Amino acid sequence: MLMRRALPALRRVTAAPRVPVAAAALWIRLPVAVRSAAPPRHPGPAYSTQQQPSSPYYHNTPAPLDAQPTDMDAPYPDPGADGFVTASFYSFFAIPEPQVGALRGQIQLEWARDLGVVDRVYVCAQGINAQLSVPVDNARALRAWLEAAPALRGRVGPFNWALDHSRAFRALHVRARPLVAAGGELSLDTLAHEPEYLTPAAWDRALRSDRDALVVDMRNTYEFRIGRFEGAVCPDVDT
Repeated sequence: MLMRRALPALRRVTAAPRVPVAAAALWIRLPVAVRSAAPPRHPGPAYSTQQQPSSPYYHNTPAPLDAQPTDMDAPYPDPGADGFVTASFYSFFAIPEPQVGALRGQIQLEWARDLGVVDRVYVCAQGINAQLSVPVDNARALRAWLEAAPALRGRVGPFNWALDHSRAFRALHVRARPLVAAGGELSLDTLAHEPEYLTPAAWDRALRSDRDALVVDMRNTYEFRIGRFEGAVCPDVDT
């Protein structure tokens, strides 16, 4: 049972593209899907017209969502000597194709001009994926921007703070391109088959209660070498 839970949860970390060494600290922490608490898997098909509970990383309703608190990412980490903090986030949800280009342009202009963000962001009809550095004084303003943007309001979970902080990118790069290299077309209907999310405490209890459990780590081999669960195995495949 634990393996069936762990496998899809660990696989979800492959939803983010590989990052350069300068930003590798973003991914040394445990997989986001494992560490974060979330409501149980929602029933019903994707694109329901009713708001239903979902994970922080997948939203199956096109209906407007309520804005989240602008201080939801606090406490903010201590910045590097240059005043920057580094974080990542991703979220899968439907963005109408005609709006993708406009959203990309808005992020490119306003994050650089108003927030001093440097990063790598991917936007497409299936959502958004970002690895970024932002002046710590603008971290709350960045969240306020996300919650003010109609396409993103209520759809981006808490920032995943890096272990080390500094300006990890030279400039702001926003691309309209797929979020993942899936080897084929990726649909939100496929992503609707979510795993069961565990809190860190529940994950720890599960591992302790079944010492024979096999944890299959679906991250790339570099991330696996940097840090992993004791006894975990990493398949010898490209990701």
